[in-house]
Amino acid sequence: MRGLETEITEEAQKLIRRFENYARGLADEHQRRSRRTTLSIPPLSLRRPLYWSLARGFDPYEVRAAADCIAHAITAKVSQKTYTPYVPFRHFVAKAGGGLREVCVFQVADSAVSRIIYDQLRCV
Repeated sequence: MRGLETEITEEAQKLIRRFENYARGLADEHQRRSRRTTLSIPPLSLRRPLYWSLARGFDPYEVRAAADCIAHAITAKVSQKTYTPYVPFRHFVAKAGGGLREVCVFQVADSAVSRIIYDQLRCV
């Protein structure tokens, strides 16, 4: 079985990769537009997800840097049977057919713990 620190680091890496792919795509599109027109193009506007600024546990860059400390703290809480996940960030996304869908985003470490438990339950 892999360690909690490894799982937290990999979850953070996945989110970082996703964000950097978004940023790269945005930069490529900006560069294509600037080559194709002589008109002024608005400056590049890279947006970090809103919830990254709500708590350090949502920002995968900060979580990756502190993965060992976070894993140690979670392991201690689990052994003392006091671990509870943090409250997720909830937002709504418009559905194609109308209406709204509620989306919950958990902190990076809580997502890693959830993945570990899911994988253990699936193998039983």
